[in-house]
Amino acid sequence: MSGRNLADQADQVPWLGVGELVFDIAENALGVVMDTDKVDGRFSLRPPKGGVE
Repeated sequence: MSGRNLADQADQVPWLGVGELVFDIAENALGVVMDTDKVDGRFSLRPPKGGVE
């Protein structure tokens, strides 16, 4: 997947669900999906071991 915003690729990207483990290429880190915004294709993530979103 490219580094573009998911909203740019909405028809090509399977939607991520809350609780799924993902890799954030902008931060070069793993994160757990805490919230989704289907309007602009953004996700709220937190570190897998807990912490601030």
